[in-house]
Parts: sequence; structure tokens; C-alpha cells
Amino acid sequence: MDEFNEIKSTFDKASRWQFSFCGRLLVAAPILRHLPFFYQSFVEFSELPLPIYKYLNKQIENRIEMRNLKNEKKEPRDLLDCYLDQMESDEADEEFK
Repeated sequence: MDEFNEIKSTFDKASRWQFSFCGRLLVAAPILRHLPFFYQSFVEFSELPLPIYKYLNKQIENRIEMRNLKNEKKEPRDLLDCYLDQMESDEADEEFK
């Protein structure tokens, strides 16, 4: 639940930033990010996606781990299983080259 709240607050911060005066100026004129006041705002905005990426990577790693624990080569259950099967077959093909 803490991860959900962190991601929710990240989206809230991002939406507030995008509709702020500073955010609108930076979107309209990205060159302003080199000025001191705008630089700090730009750095804060550019770091906003990090918790989301971390959460998504953790979910993907958990899914791969669960899949490896089951170690079943059945029909794929969903799109992610198809993608992981394709990744594994591509890695196996590259090993033989």
C-alpha cells in the first residue's frame, strides 16, 4: 500500500508541476532550464518518474521470479508470458551464434 501511495503522490506532483507557471514556461521554452530558478524545478521534475520506474521494475522482476519458480512451459497466460517466452528464445538463439 505504501508503494501505491508513493506512486499516487508522484502522479499528483507531476500534474501539479505541469500546470504550474514554471512548468508551463519550461515546456514552452526548454532552454530556460539552464537558468538557476528553472534549473531546480527541472531537476525536481526529471526525478519524478524514478519511483514509478522502480515500482514497475520490481513488479516485472517478481513476475519473472514467479514464472521461474513454476518452471512450467505451458501455453502463455497473457501478453507478458508471450513476451518473456520470446525474450528467452531470442537469448537462446544468440547463444548458438
